[in-house]
Amino acid sequence: MPTSSPRAPRRDALRNRERVLTAAERVFAERGLSATLEEVAASAGVGVGTVYRGFHSKTALLEAVFERRLDAGTELLDECRRRPSAWDGLREFLRRSLLQQADDRGLHEFLYTVDTDRTRFDRLRARIEPPLTDLIERAKAEGALRADFRATDVPLLILMFSRLAHTDRTLGPPMARRYLELLLNGLAPGADRGPIEPALSDDALGDWLTGIGRARP
Repeated sequence: MPTSSPRAPRRDALRNRERVLTAAERVFAERGLSATLEEVAASAGVGVGTVYRGFHSKTALLEAVFERRLDAGTELLDECRRRPSAWDGLREFLRRSLLQQADDRGLHEFLYTVDTDRTRFDRLRARIEPPLTDLIERAKAEGALRADFRATDVPLLILMFSRLAHTDRTLGPPMARRYLELLLNGLAPGADRGPIEPALSDDALGDWLTGIGRARP
């Protein structure tokens, strides 16, 4: 007897899922990971049971929000790579990535302050690192970027500046933007005034980033 194929999700279920995801992005961005599924449900205008039907746990919902943010980051990087100048594209990517994390408390906490496994970093790396490396190498070829800058430097820079942005909701974001601009001005080859420590390898970066949450007191 032939087995029946799984039924596609109903249209109203898909609409509810989209409403919940959109609300979750908004709620977690504003309140951080301490926000509850009840708060997400209220923001979406649905019952909390609807949230659980679409996402069996808060972690599952956060992972879905992370995937949407990853899609947005990939689109941003593709947009920046289309700039006539790779250096202009790289600067735009760093600026807008910083703004995204400065405005999204939940994303910052999800990436850097919770215990996580390596798979999240590996998904991020697989999507972002190849096009980012291409943009960086093109900026070097233009003579605009120092030769020892690597793609693994980018998440650490974003971490430093996003943490500064989250220290104070009023002063933090403008301070982060100021010091990002100072750093960008110092990335040109002529700004090198002495030896510096080498960039982390891919494996070392992954181990370090996935251990941040466990290292917090």
